[in-house]
Amino acid sequence: MQNTIRANRTVSEEELNKIKEMDWDTYYRESLPSEMQGLMNCPNCNTIILCRDDQPELSCYQCGHAIRPSDATTP
Repeated sequence: MQNTIRANRTVSEEELNKIKEMDWDTYYRESLPSEMQGLMNCPNCNTIILCRDDQPELSCYQCGHAIRPSDATTP
């Protein structure tokens, strides 16, 4: 059995469209907890890499792929 909870307020179409069009990748990257700041995955082999703010480019420890911090994904 599943209980359904209905909201007291509804969201307007305009607000719903703003939420759908949001850049969620940037939002999640900026809202990471402090212990996960600087962690990213290599887009080539998915290895977790630690990146510091002063590094414009780094290479993956596993496969050697050159990575710019803006290209990598967060774990």
